Amino acid sequence: VDLFSKTLILIPLHLEIHWSLITVDVSKQSINFYDSQGILFKFAVDNVMKYILAEAKEKKQPDFQKGWKMVINKTIPQQKNDNDCGVFVLE
Repeated sequence: VDLFSKTLILIPLHLEIHWSLITVDVSKQSINFYDSQGILFKFAVDNVMKYILAEAKEKKQPDFQKGWKMVINKTIPQQKNDNDCGVFVLE
């Protein structure tokens, strides 16, 4: 799959008992993190960044080998319990 031909890549993230979402906006070269409990799994965002950069290098895509930014979205709705994170990811 040529990731760089896509507009938006959705990566649901499940860590033991909690779901979050990472999106890769290819056109804006932006990796976005969303979490309905305000938890930041920075290592996961870092790993996606490393993967994207490695994929750009391997696929000889110089336009995508630099200029990426990480965005932590803190203005999203927050869940009021410990059960709804999966629903928030789907929304």
